[in-house]
Amino acid sequence: MADLRRIPEEASHGVQHVSVIAHVAALDHGEEWLDAVLAGVERNAHLLTDLLAEHLPHVRYRPGEATYLAWLDGRDLPGDVARDPRAWFLERAGVALEDGRRFGPGGEGHVRLNLATNVGVLTEAVGRMAASITG
Repeated sequence: MADLRRIPEEASHGVQHVSVIAHVAALDHGEEWLDAVLAGVERNAHLLTDLLAEHLPHVRYRPGEATYLAWLDGRDLPGDVARDPRAWFLERAGVALEDGRRFGPGGEGHVRLNLATNVGVLTEAVGRMAASITG
């Protein structure tokens, strides 16, 4: 920490040496890792479709292209859930989602879910969301 404190503050305003090295390493050696990440995100998008159909059929979801984020439409959920699904699922299910209203008009009743996770986390999240509605 003492070494880091000696680095001038203005050094943090641009590209840093370590960042350049990491970027080059990722470009030169990260293809296999990236392929695995992309395959996992795609697998989770398909899994999410199945989980929602089984546990939360009132939530609409259409997988997007080139994204690790799922845009979930909860406007057909019951009353308070549909009004603010982010708050409902956080408070009652312990699942943190991003509020769709942050992304502009038309975001009310929507939440954004990160697909870049493992199967167990995704499965548990949807299960907890469903349980928070059904009691």
